[in-house]
Amino acid sequence: NVGTLQSGQEGKITFQGIFEGANSGQSQTFEASFLVLDNSGSYFTQATSSFTTAIVSLPLLVTQNVTSGSQNNTVKPGDVLNYKITYSNSASIPARGASVVFTIDSPAIDLSSIRAEGAQVSNNTVTWNASSDSDLETLNPNESGNLNLSMTVKNPAVRDNTQNVEVKTTVKIKSDEYDTFLPGNDLAIKIATVANLENALEHVSGPLPPKVGQATVYRITLSLRNSTNEIRDGILTGFIPLGAGGFDSNSIQPTAEKVNASFDSSSGKLTWKIAKLLAHSGNFNPLRKLSFTVRLVPSSSQSGKEVILMKTISYKATDSFTSRPVSLTSEDITTTD
Repeated sequence: NVGTLQSGQEGKITFQGIFEGANSGQSQTFEASFLVLDNSGSYFTQATSSFTTAIVSLPLLVTQNVTSGSQNNTVKPGDVLNYKITYSNSASIPARGASVVFTIDSPAIDLSSIRAEGAQVSNNTVTWNASSDSDLETLNPNESGNLNLSMTVKNPAVRDNTQNVEVKTTVKIKSDEYDTFLPGNDLAIKIATVANLENALEHVSGPLPPKVGQATVYRITLSLRNSTNEIRDGILTGFIPLGAGGFDSNSIQPTAEKVNASFDSSSGKLTWKIAKLLAHSGNFNPLRKLSFTVRLVPSSSQSGKEVILMKTISYKATDSFTSRPVSLTSEDITTTD
């Protein structure tokens, strides 16, 4: 808002920005419009001016890509990431004394695991120059080359309550002919969460070991543990093959989970819905648990045999950060446990 512009008065407005998303060969147009009020209080355009700029290729180009270790832009703790860095000279003059710098920004990378042949590694920065790649001493027009690097994701990825962890990397290039480094592309690889499904069995009442014709009551506890990312839309299912009276819905603990658990007596299927499993459950947040009792009255045909109390236990959900599926299973729970 310039207010009142007197006759003969002038002014200047400047702005600046970076074409982060532009590609070589594109053009971008800026347009400025000068609006004034009319007698009715509405604005109308009195003058416009436009400026078009073309996006040209950088004289030195450098790009990075992950060649192995990640799937759909996601990596698991403990996996090795392999990168290929490609550089080239698109200018009409040779580039002398070129250097390529690769930088890692992530608490989840084991910096001691970085492997880059001939490069200088200093903390989270990897540098190549003519001493590590003779082609960088003089890079003639239209010449190009490749550099390779690998590094390992920590397992566990972090030891604090950090969530939604990524492996962010940047790359840049410079030669003696240019005052500053010329940027390449940035990459961000998401680290998948690690979840675990655990179970526990304890004796509540009745003979132990169980006896034919007599009731033995057990308490089963199912627990979900999680690491760095929140997990959503989870469903845990399992079957309790003990017949009528084998499952006691009133025994479910904690009480807050009763609305999330349901039992189909005709099929013996237990379903536990977990809309949200918090990151770091079992560490910085409590374990997510479901506990209940089952009643076993062995028949004579089961004498001397192991009896299954719960089977086909599985958990399926979605990693909220990576959008990747989470699928877990647990061994059958039996009287020998």
